[in-house]
Amino acid sequence: MLAFGDLVRRLEDQGRLLSALPLVQGRLGDLRRLIFEYEVRVTERLLPVEDPKERDARRIVREARERERQAADDWPGDWKPPEEPEAED
Repeated sequence: MLAFGDLVRRLEDQGRLLSALPLVQGRLGDLRRLIFEYEVRVTERLLPVEDPKERDARRIVREARERERQAADDWPGDWKPPEEPEAED
């Protein structure tokens, strides 16, 4: 970060800052990438460890939804389950 500041200051002192904007933007992009990578590494360490029971529950729900989608593909149309007869009082 300090090197970036020095680069900008040096280019400004030489009167070349405006003409060197592509270089400055490229370096700024590099800095953003480095900061993003750092944030990702830090947040990975801050996240809680995944509970195996939660993982299994999510897997079961995901598999059930997939089976439901497959059944809808296998049974096209507006099929509805038969209605149950009403109980007489």
